[in-house]
Amino acid sequence: QPSFSPADLRPQKGSKATGSSKMAQLMEPSYFVGLHNLRDNPGARQQKIRVGRGNSARRGNYCGRGMKGQKARNTKPHALFDGGTLGLLKFPVTRERPPYEVLYNQLGVTRLLEYVKLGLLDHRRVITMKDLYDVGCVPNEIKYGVMLYSQARTHVTIPLHLQVTACTDAARAAIEAAGGTVTRVYYTAEGLKGLLKPHLYTSKRLPLPLPAHSWHPKFNDKFDAIGQLPPVLSLPAPSKAAPEIEQ
Repeated sequence: QPSFSPADLRPQKGSKATGSSKMAQLMEPSYFVGLHNLRDNPGARQQKIRVGRGNSARRGNYCGRGMKGQKARNTKPHALFDGGTLGLLKFPVTRERPPYEVLYNQLGVTRLLEYVKLGLLDHRRVITMKDLYDVGCVPNEIKYGVMLYSQARTHVTIPLHLQVTACTDAARAAIEAAGGTVTRVYYTAEGLKGLLKPHLYTSKRLPLPLPAHSWHPKFNDKFDAIGQLPPVLSLPAPSKAAPEIEQ
C-alpha cells in the first residue's frame, strides 16, 4: 500500500490556491490525532496529593486539616444553620392557623343515625361529645371539637338532642325537622380535655377544670352556650311526639 503523510495535503510550489482552499489548509491539523497520542494539554491535570502518607509527602499527621475542631472532622451543618440558639432568623417562617372549622373532627348525620339505631347511643338523653368519643362514633382523637354536617338528602326520623362544637345549617335543619335540638357549646382546650377524659383528674383526686367565663366577641355567631363540666344532660321541653326507632 502507498504511504501517506500530512505533507501530502499541503499545496505544492507553483500551484494556485483559491480562498476556500486556503481556509481548508489553515483548518487542517499539522498531525493526525489517534488513540496513541490523545491526551490533555500539558499542565491541565495535576497529580492528586495522597494525604496521610507521612510528613515527607506534605500531608502527614493531620492531612492538612489542622488539630481538632469541626472542620477537621468532616461534620458540617446544613446550609440554613444559623447558630442553633435562636433558630432560623435569616429565613423566618410565618404560620397562619387555619379556621377552626377545618380543625374540627367531621361527623356526618348519617353515621350518627347508624350508631343510634344500633343502640350504641341513647336518643332519649342528650348526646355529648364524650358519648361520641366513647362509642367510637368519632374515630380520631378530638383535639378542637366536633362539627356536625349533613348531606342534602339526609332524612332524620328520630329526635336527637346533641351538644357539639359546630354544626352546618343543613345538619341543624335536618335535626330540628325531626323535633331534636343542636347546641353549639364552647370549651377551652383544658375544658375539652376534662370532658373527654375526666379520669385524668379523678384518678389523681383533682377537681375538673372550671368552665370558660366567656368567649371572644368574634365567636358570638358560632356558639350557643358555654360547655359545663360535667355537662348538663337535661332534655328540653318536647315540641313533637317522638317516633319509635325503626329496626
